[in-house]
Amino acid sequence: MPRIPRIFVKGPEVAYHVISRTALDGFVLGPQEKDYLLSLFRRLSSVFFVEVFGFCIMGNHFHLLCRMLPHENFSDDEVIYRVKRYYGDRREIENLPPGKILYWRNRLSDLSRYVQEIKQRFSRWSTSAKAAKATSGETGSRA
Repeated sequence: MPRIPRIFVKGPEVAYHVISRTALDGFVLGPQEKDYLLSLFRRLSSVFFVEVFGFCIMGNHFHLLCRMLPHENFSDDEVIYRVKRYYGDRREIENLPPGKILYWRNRLSDLSRYVQEIKQRFSRWSTSAKAAKATSGETGSRA
């Protein structure tokens, strides 16, 4: 059965309840994973045009209650500032051409992109943490 299409309503008064599950069986989000996920919520909420009202991180999924802020409320300088926060020290950004400012303005006000960034960054971190454990000889299973 195909999933129900997402409904997006435009407007500053709209709040979304986002639920996202892990692809793995069991309760894979332990204290370390939950701390990292929380740090992602904080960091990416300072980049995207989002206001987070609340969240709950469970053992195998998380809930977010948030709203996307209208991108028209943010100046070009604010967009550039947030793009710099997005890339951190990985890229030198001084100015963006008008076309790129519009691109980033739309991207940073997109709920799907916000959740996608959280999930992708968490997945990369989780995969590298598991690889580091495997390399150090720690397997996670006990005989």
